[in-house]
Amino acid sequence: MRMATKKATKKAKANPVDDNDCSLQIGMRVYAQWSDNGKDYEKGDWYEGVAQNIDYVERTVDILFDDGDTDPAVPWKYARILD
Repeated sequence: MRMATKKATKKAKANPVDDNDCSLQIGMRVYAQWSDNGKDYEKGDWYEGVAQNIDYVERTVDILFDDGDTDPAVPWKYARILD
């Protein structure tokens, strides 16, 4: 279970990922929703992290969150690019 100690605390400008043409790149800072079960992302809190890998077929991004947790398959619609 994810600990809520590293929840994003600042209001960062975040741009949604374009689902038609992914603008994510490996190494980009992102703001993404966490899912405890890998399915219910809309119920999760948002956390900051770094894009580690991008799956263009499944339309997911592998994220290493700032607290060290990872999620290998966050759907693009639950990830935002931080400026």
